[in-house]
Amino acid sequence: GRPTLEMPLRQLLEEMYTPARKGQLYGIVDFDGDPTAKADFDLPAPIRCREILPQSLTLWISSGGTTSVLHEDDGENVLMLLAGRKTVMLVHQDQAQNLYAPIADHAGTSPVHQDSVDLVAFPRFSNASWLYGELQAGDMLYIPHSYWHQVNSYERNLGANLWWQHEEDWRWW
Repeated sequence: GRPTLEMPLRQLLEEMYTPARKGQLYGIVDFDGDPTAKADFDLPAPIRCREILPQSLTLWISSGGTTSVLHEDDGENVLMLLAGRKTVMLVHQDQAQNLYAPIADHAGTSPVHQDSVDLVAFPRFSNASWLYGELQAGDMLYIPHSYWHQVNSYERNLGANLWWQHEEDWRWW
């Protein structure tokens, strides 16, 4: 959804904390291509089962003031907050019509800016029901497959997401 700027991690860490870049930059470190890093990661006990198939592991770095778009993911997900504070809005997949998902520019996203909703343009959003939560360092949140979610990051923070599938996920489809 947003413009992408690739830069070395050192440069990101130097620039993201400058006043001119406050709230503008966040880093996404994808460990999918690094078998050594993935081998160092232990699955949380509730999902340490042989039928669980890890899909992706990502580290998020932010100076705060950043927000994701309202979106859904194609796998089960845990968001682990290592430092800082985040708030999360969770919406059941049955609410997709109220989120205007069918008219979004990108599949799996909503055109509604959830922090300042234009109820003239998106009146059904007022009918959407959602859950709201706040994470502190050390907290972990399970985000079910296909649940819509949006994340706000405050102050310096560091988080990790682990996405996974189940071995038999598509058997009943």
